[in-house]
Amino acid sequence: GLRNYDDYLTAVHYLGLDLNDTKVIFPREFKRMHDLRINQMAADKAEKDKQAKRKLDEDFEAAAAGYAFAAFSHAGDAYAIVMPARRQDLTNEGNALNHCVGRMGYDVRMVKKQSFIAFLRKMDELEKPFVTIEFNLNSEKIVQIYGDHDTRPSEDVIAWSKKWEKYVQKHLRKKAKEKTAQLAAAM
Repeated sequence: GLRNYDDYLTAVHYLGLDLNDTKVIFPREFKRMHDLRINQMAADKAEKDKQAKRKLDEDFEAAAAGYAFAAFSHAGDAYAIVMPARRQDLTNEGNALNHCVGRMGYDVRMVKKQSFIAFLRKMDELEKPFVTIEFNLNSEKIVQIYGDHDTRPSEDVIAWSKKWEKYVQKHLRKKAKEKTAQLAAAM
């Protein structure tokens, strides 16, 4: 009834069809035209969604390359930092550790240079998810650090992550000084 007609008009409007054309507004075979327009709209939306995901994947990989400096390990340390290279890395981390990295927009925050995600690993198990860190680029601080099921890591992990945090802060300050020097030289 009315709901189907409303859906049909939504699809017709979405597809940019002429709403002044009586054949569009009152199609002869309503059921067939309704299904056709709904399917066209769904296919168009699916294609746009696929393109948006592809662009986000590309943007994420470009942003992630800019955060590669944050990878960190020292011989003899119990831990290391591994950086994600693809959006799927965040999803895999969140799934393995039963928390929300991989969902909740962390990929977009990385692309927008608001924060980045780092994976803290045991040195002898670099491929195995252990602890996930969110580093905020505005405050230049660790804002979240969680293990499996959002548990707080042990004190030695927290202490080691503070060493890494100082390393990242030092790098960011060095980059900021270089940028300031470049701007001053350009004037």
